This record gives sequence, structure tokens and C-alpha cells, in this order.
Amino acid sequence: HIENNPISKPAIPETQIMCHYPTPTLASLEKNGLDVNWYESLYSTTAISERTEIISNRDIYAAITKDGCIGPMTKVSIQLNALGPPIGEANQAFCLDETAPTIASLDISGLSVTWYDAQDGGNLLSSNTILKNNVTYYSSDYDAATGCSSSRWGITVTIKEGSAVIAPDFSQEF
Repeated sequence: HIENNPISKPAIPETQIMCHYPTPTLASLEKNGLDVNWYESLYSTTAISERTEIISNRDIYAAITKDGCIGPMTKVSIQLNALGPPIGEANQAFCLDETAPTIASLDISGLSVTWYDAQDGGNLLSSNTILKNNVTYYSSDYDAATGCSSSRWGITVTIKEGSAVIAPDFSQEF
């Protein structure tokens, strides 16, 4: 008795758009709840790990495996939305005066810049956070149109503690 139970082609999105940062893996791809294996090409017979990082636009193939047999493959085109980090000088100096410099004092360009106290993870900083000498602050850009964030760009701050110039009093009384 032979059963005719063919393996179906995976019904998953054939174009998948993802953010470049943080670096996605094959596990990040939409599989519609299916248990699929990923392959480098249509003719590959060796599955690749779901931990494989996606570092550029590429095509990959998904198939369902049953009883050691690989079913028909679905080609998936992966497109990465890349957003560069904010642009600014890596070292910025400020003079300490009556008003202490804050995150808002940093000179940087981007779409929607946010600030953190660490290269990865860390705490979100508000624009009125007072800057400290020899501390690196990390900026990330965000694109609302794609929902993607950039990698972080560090800016190291130098606070110059010069003395204030006091104008002499030349008025004399006799």
C-alpha cells in the first residue's frame, strides 16, 4: 500500500522587506507558522541555519521536509532597508558657562535622532541630559516611513572649564 501524500510548496511571502539594523537572521523571516528549512539555491539539498545573518539583499529558498524528502521550494526575495547613522563630528567640545551644555547642544544631522548612553542597549537619554566631560553619547536615526533605525554613532564630549571673563570696573569715586 503506497500513500500519495505529496509535500506542499510553502505558502509564505515571496518578497520580504526587513530593517538592516539590528542585523536580521533567517529566523526573522515570515513563515506563516510553517516549519520550513532554508536553502541557498533552488538545487541545494543542505539546509542552512536559521541563525544565519542577512547582511544584504538576497534570494533564499524555503521548503518543507517530510520523512527525509525535500518538498518544492518557494523563492523568497529579501530586501533590506538600510539607514545610515546620524552625521556629526565624532569629537565635540563645549565651554562651561552659566548654562551647562545638554544633548540638544550636540551638532548632528538626521531624520529623527535619539540618544543613548551605550553603543548597544543602554538607556534612552532626553534632550535636556547635561553633557559630561570625556563621555561618549550614542545617536541613532529613525525613519518613520520604513520603521527602521540606524546603527549608533558615538560622539565624545569635551567640556572646557575656562574661567569667566569679568569686566573690570573702571569707575572711580573721588
